[in-house]
Amino acid sequence: MVWIYFKPDVLQAFFILCTVYFLCLDSFSYKKNFYLAILMLGLGVGVAKFQAVMFLPLLIGYSFFVFLDNFSLKNFWISFKYSLGSIFGVLIIWIVTNPYLLHPAGMRVWWNMFVLNMKSNATNHFSYNVVPVIDKIFIINTFFISSLVCCVILFVICSFIILLIKNREEKFYKIFICITFSLVISILYLLYAVNKEWGIYYISSAYLAILLLIPIGKIWRAYYNV
Repeated sequence: MVWIYFKPDVLQAFFILCTVYFLCLDSFSYKKNFYLAILMLGLGVGVAKFQAVMFLPLLIGYSFFVFLDNFSLKNFWISFKYSLGSIFGVLIIWIVTNPYLLHPAGMRVWWNMFVLNMKSNATNHFSYNVVPVIDKIFIINTFFISSLVCCVILFVICSFIILLIKNREEKFYKIFICITFSLVISILYLLYAVNKEWGIYYISSAYLAILLLIPIGKIWRAYYNV
């Protein structure tokens, strides 16, 4: 299993976790650490794997908490600017780390490779064998965690969503709402749009799922006064 550590998916997971780390440090102040989070996700897309772009909802969801905290046209515009800035920031870093994209021929080559990879994902390496969702879930279980732990994490996520509704005003929990939002999108994409049984694809999502145990533990301790 040593070969796993040399896959770009592992480097992508590293940058995703760094993104979450800096968002936690920023704590919705939208200052230096917020821009460092954008930098980390941009490096994930540009240096590790373009697939990291599916975790943009982390930054977009984080950006929109200005509006969600206080519904107003002004705050919507602020959130929209943060969100748009995040997207453009990631794309700029992607281009800077892959300067050949600035040349039409380079962009054309990248686009052809991107389309080819997307077709490969959808057709299971052009074999056109459909991999059932249940088989993909089984691969997740065998590649990362047991079926029991997978069920526990699923229960934790569902419970967490309910608990977040009750504790949504606390800043500590808001970042985990972003993580949940991004996690659900990434899992749905991988289960329904990627027609492969490659467990390594799920490593970033698996790490984000584990992070959700942090607020659950905090709520549990507060509830039982531990």
